Amino acid sequence: ADIYAFFGEMSVPVTDDFQIQLAARYENYGDDVGSTVNPKISMRWQANDWIAVRASAGSTFRGPPLTQLTTSNVTALSFIAGAFRAIDLYGNPNLEPETAVTYSAGVVVKGGGLKASLDWWRFDFDKAIIAEPSASIVNTMFPGGATTNCGQSAFAALQSRFTFQGACSTTTISRVRTQYVNGPKVKTSGIDFLVDYDFGEVLGGDLVAGGSATHTLEYTIDDFLVEGVRVEKAFDAAGYLNYQLAATSLPKWKAQGYVQYTRGPHNLRWTIN
Repeated sequence: ADIYAFFGEMSVPVTDDFQIQLAARYENYGDDVGSTVNPKISMRWQANDWIAVRASAGSTFRGPPLTQLTTSNVTALSFIAGAFRAIDLYGNPNLEPETAVTYSAGVVVKGGGLKASLDWWRFDFDKAIIAEPSASIVNTMFPGGATTNCGQSAFAALQSRFTFQGACSTTTISRVRTQYVNGPKVKTSGIDFLVDYDFGEVLGGDLVAGGSATHTLEYTIDDFLVEGVRVEKAFDAAGYLNYQLAATSLPKWKAQGYVQYTRGPHNLRWTIN
């Protein structure tokens, strides 16, 4: 398949202190996926010599990789009911593009040896491309290991995702079929911090210290449906391990700090994450 894109941007200097940046991108992923136009606007206002305010809004588009549009599969193992079982992950020719709307706003401070910024951001994802969570499929089909859903019409399509060596039960599971899908909506937001300070000459060398941090305010995921059955209730993943769920581990705080001393040809740097 041929994939091509066009991109353009324009700077609009409203005043010497207020700038607007306009941009747009056209992408075409072929007939199987489609095309899109994604605009973006960003603004920056230099309030005075040491403080500036900035903001942006736009949209994004991500077509599914070709490897995920095929019907081929890869197999992994998962520990289920006391034994390792095969989990088959298939591609999906019916995948649609993943889209998102993005927002940000922040302030930048610069004066003397200080450089610092604080930015709020938010991403609203729609039709996120994701693999179905095998553990949640198993736990929904067999709540607490029970077989009460076996043979039930409401769970017939979900039960068809399993291959059993015998009757329907967790102990007879041979394989579980999953695939890439356009998953539930995801909303995430947070705050980024950045600060650096140059102390200038200290003991014949240059001393600089600083750090950066991200605080995730939310990472909410809507209900996850597989074959029309809810396998995961909507939840906020921020601050949790999210073991075997649709989201990965998401600590609310991530940060890095450093101190760096340079003298002549020598550089000493201490970093903590």
